[in-house]
Amino acid sequence: MIDRILAMSSRAKAFVVVAILLAVFAATGFLTASRDVDISREEAVEIALEHVDFEPVDSDARLIRQGFGLNPVWAVALSIPKEGNPRDFIKLTTVEVDAKTGEVSRIAIVKNEEDG
Repeated sequence: MIDRILAMSSRAKAFVVVAILLAVFAATGFLTASRDVDISREEAVEIALEHVDFEPVDSDARLIRQGFGLNPVWAVALSIPKEGNPRDFIKLTTVEVDAKTGEVSRIAIVKNEEDG
């Protein structure tokens, strides 16, 4: 088997090494989104609520990784859905909360029908 590996092209050897590293990272949890998270989902929603001017009916929070350092961020969606159509909204705002520090990095008002 070692002879077969030594006979491979350098490109194939590199592919095998990368595949092995990815398998090790996946097995150890190194690539999971929840690594290095100090702020819980519930805390992120509470922080996001402080930055909107309405009382949401629904809230959802998803942990994502952003940027070059793959920093953990809670993407919190706060909404008031239209009656009879839960996929359309009267108000929808997303708030990005740093999962390490709890700082708000971005607020995006996606929809606000009250403003016209």
